[in-house]
Amino acid sequence: MVDCLAAGPDLAHVLGVHAQMPGICRQLIAAGIPFVLEKPGAAAVADLAAVRDEAAAAGVPATVALVQRYGPLPALLSKGGDLRHARFSFVAGPPSRYVDAGCGWVLDRSVSGDGCLYLLGVQFTDMLRHVTGDEITSARSVRQRPEELDTEDYGVLALQTGGGTTATVEIGWTFPVAPVKRYVKYTAVGSGGHIAVDTRGGVEINAPGEDTVQESVDVDSDALCPIFVKDVAGTYDSGFAGMPTLTDLVEAMRPIEESYATT
Repeated sequence: MVDCLAAGPDLAHVLGVHAQMPGICRQLIAAGIPFVLEKPGAAAVADLAAVRDEAAAAGVPATVALVQRYGPLPALLSKGGDLRHARFSFVAGPPSRYVDAGCGWVLDRSVSGDGCLYLLGVQFTDMLRHVTGDEITSARSVRQRPEELDTEDYGVLALQTGGGTTATVEIGWTFPVAPVKRYVKYTAVGSGGHIAVDTRGGVEINAPGEDTVQESVDVDSDALCPIFVKDVAGTYDSGFAGMPTLTDLVEAMRPIEESYATT
């Protein structure tokens, strides 16, 4: 890190062991270097909130890799009108992929915060806040932690916003190694009808009194990262205006952590 700072970078992308990320951010804040923070940003929301406050006090711009905002979901959900309830299912490959990638620390909750729900669920708690414009006021979860793991490998999160919208977020590391990368299923009901999206990107829209509309979208979230990076470059001079903020990450992580305390 010392060598990186000595090089005088214009921008830093912070990712790594979750418990160490707040310390890295603080070094960047002290040096006045804008940064992009990978989710979840910390192993505890209190540490993440402290980084948010310190960056704001120092006037150091920062944004967060909440990449699902750059995918098809926001536009699709808007087609259903005012959102009443939604379900986000995202079940990825087994925990062993982290070990294979040399990131076995992800499975140690003392430094990661916890498992799949903590790491991946934030994309969808953020999506709920993003599309409704409301804060999440209630969160409960049920989770499975196999005997051989220190972290959860499956979890379901039930949410409600201050505006009355409810949502279910299902996250897992229980999908097998297979030709299909992961299982996804998104559904939403709003004032204008029902939206459904499946693993292969098939979209079905049903509205009262209208014929069913079928579309196709790309649901591969990996493909959203280059779009996000392009937006980082395009908004760098404005301090990442219009991009996800550290407050967005704090408020998206908070209900996940709070749900752990009620299970």
